[in-house]
Amino acid sequence: MGKIKTGAYNPLPVAPIVLVGANVNGTPNYMAVGFVNGVNIKPAIVCVSLNKKHHTPKGIIENSTFSINVP
Repeated sequence: MGKIKTGAYNPLPVAPIVLVGANVNGTPNYMAVGFVNGVNIKPAIVCVSLNKKHHTPKGIIENSTFSINVP
């Protein structure tokens, strides 16, 4: 497979801190996340690195939904 030129791509500032939110047991819960990166433009895909031992990822697994908030 040959090289594919994609052009310039910088969807987010360098190393932003974001809040990831999810409902855990019916209650909103947010956690600060230090690793987030744009992966694709169309469709929009964002990569967030979370440890499943924290409280918020349990809500993401439970509801299959979450939000990303850039303060």
